Amino acid sequence: MPRRPRPTLSPPWWRSPGTIKIARIVATIMLLWGINVSLRPDNTSLFSEEGIHSEAAMSLPRKLKAPGIVTYVDHRKADDSATNPPEENNKKQQQQQQNPTKFTKILKPTTKRINKTLQEWRETYNRACQNRDVILLDLLDIVQQIYRPGTDGSNKRTKKRHLKSNIYDTQPCKYSFLDFGANIGDSLGKFIDSGLDNCDSPRNEIHNLSPKYNLEQGFMDQFHDKENALVRYSRYVTRKAGRGSSPERYPEQYCYFGVEGNPVFTERLEALQDQVNEASPKPVRNAQFFTETVGAGQDGPTVLFLDTVSAENNFWGSSLLSEPKYVRESAHRFNDGKPIEARVTGVTLSTMVKRTVIPEPNAHLIIKMDIEGGEFAVLKEAYRSGVLCNYVKKGVIVNMLLEMHAPQFKAANLDMNEWNTFTKGLAACGVIIQGGMNAG
Repeated sequence: MPRRPRPTLSPPWWRSPGTIKIARIVATIMLLWGINVSLRPDNTSLFSEEGIHSEAAMSLPRKLKAPGIVTYVDHRKADDSATNPPEENNKKQQQQQQNPTKFTKILKPTTKRINKTLQEWRETYNRACQNRDVILLDLLDIVQQIYRPGTDGSNKRTKKRHLKSNIYDTQPCKYSFLDFGANIGDSLGKFIDSGLDNCDSPRNEIHNLSPKYNLEQGFMDQFHDKENALVRYSRYVTRKAGRGSSPERYPEQYCYFGVEGNPVFTERLEALQDQVNEASPKPVRNAQFFTETVGAGQDGPTVLFLDTVSAENNFWGSSLLSEPKYVRESAHRFNDGKPIEARVTGVTLSTMVKRTVIPEPNAHLIIKMDIEGGEFAVLKEAYRSGVLCNYVKKGVIVNMLLEMHAPQFKAANLDMNEWNTFTKGLAACGVIIQGGMNAG
C-alpha cells in the first residue's frame, strides 16, 4: 500500500516571515534609540532619576520635599541678564554647557566658586529679585554660592580641642549681637539671614521670601516659608533704626555672642562656632558661644532646671525657674516629681555688655532675650547697675528684642510694680525695647 504523503505544516506564528521582519524593524529602532540616548549631552537615561530631572523638570514644576522650606520650584530657564551683569554671561553659558544637568544639584553645594564680597553677592541677588522673569531656582543658584563652609559641612566636631569660652577673655566689638537663649544656634542663623532682603519680586512664588542659612551644611540652600520675627527685626535695626545719616550695616560687621545653658547643645554649638568662623566670606565678624551659661541676676554658679520632654522643639522650656510647664512635666515623667537640674554658670547682662561692646559714639548693641522667665531678674539687675543707660549716654545705640512670658514667671521673680519701674526706666534713658510673645 503506497505511503500517504505527510501534510505540509505551516511554521508557528513567531517564526513566520512577517513576524521576523517586524521584529527586525523593532530591534533596529530600539538600537538606534539607544544610541541616541547614550549620546545625550548629559549622558543619562530618560528613565533615570537624573534624566527625569533634566527633561521633565524643564517643562513641569516639581516639589522638593524638605521641612521648613518653600517647596514650589519652577524649572523654566530665566534670562541670564537677570542674575549676572553682561560680562559674566559668557562665562555662565560655558559653565552650563559643561554641566547641563544642573537641575539635579539644586539642594547640594555648588562646585562653581565665584570670589565676591558679601556686598557684591548682595547686589547680584538684588538685581535678580528685581527681574520679573527670575524664578526660585535662579535665586537658589545664587545664594548657594555665597558661603563656602570652612569645615566638612556636617556639623561634626573638628579635631581642635575646645576650651569653654570665658566671658572675661572676650574681645569687645563696636557692633555686637547678644543672644540670651541661643538654644541650637538658630538665632545666629536668622541674624545671618537678615543680611539679604526679602525678594520683592512681582512673581507670587518668590514674593517676600528670605534666604535661609543651613546650620547643618554651612551655606544657604533654602528660603523661609514665611517671614521670621527675628530676621525682620535684625534687618530693621541694622539698616535703619537710629541710623540718622549713618550708612546701613550688615551682619558681617557684627560680633555675635550666644549664651546657652542646656548642656545638651554644647557640642553642637561649638561645632557651629567653628563652622561660621571658618566660612568664606565670613557671615559675621566673629561668633562665640558661652555654653552651659545662662543670663541671671548675678554672676556665678547657678542651677538650670531642664526641659527633657519637648524634643520636637529642641527642649525650649529649660529655665532658671522650676514653675514652667515643661520643667514640671519633665520632673513628673523622669525624676519622681523633682525638677531635673544642671549646674551652670550665671552671667548678668551688665557683665556681658561691658565685656562685649565698645562704649563709643555710633556703636550698636542688639540684645535678643528669650530665657523662659529669667528675663525679669536679668533686666532688674541691668536697670540697677545703670550699665545700659551709661552706654546710651556715651552714644551707643541699644536695641532689645524681648520675649515676655506668662504671669506665673513674673510672680516667681519680683513684684509687678517693680518690674514696670525698671522696664520704664530703661526705656526712659534711651534703651529701645520691643517686647512681645515671639523673639524669633
